[in-house]
Amino acid sequence: MRIYKWGLWLNAPSKTVFFDITPQVKGCMAESGVRDGLCLDSAMHITSVSINNEEEGLRHDLVGWLGALAPMTSFQEPPQSYRGEWGCAPQKAGLD
Repeated sequence: MRIYKWGLWLNAPSKTVFFDITPQVKGCMAESGVRDGLCLDSAMHITSVSINNEEEGLRHDLVGWLGALAPMTSFQEPPQSYRGEWGCAPQKAGLD
């Protein structure tokens, strides 16, 4: 079995961005010499969505759906009543 590993680093200019990496993946596959098998693309240390078929309408729908699922708002402190559950309450150190 042949295994080929290759990396691609991208810098996103904003919080929501789409990258078409098809040409880079095709180049990687040609470079690898692998003619039959599986190609796994994985985004490390970020949240990502992979789209197999590029379509403008799909992009629009995904942005709306992801915005409803996980709105991009600034971080807010939890209400005082939840601080203990969130681990934000001051803790007493030492023995009684």
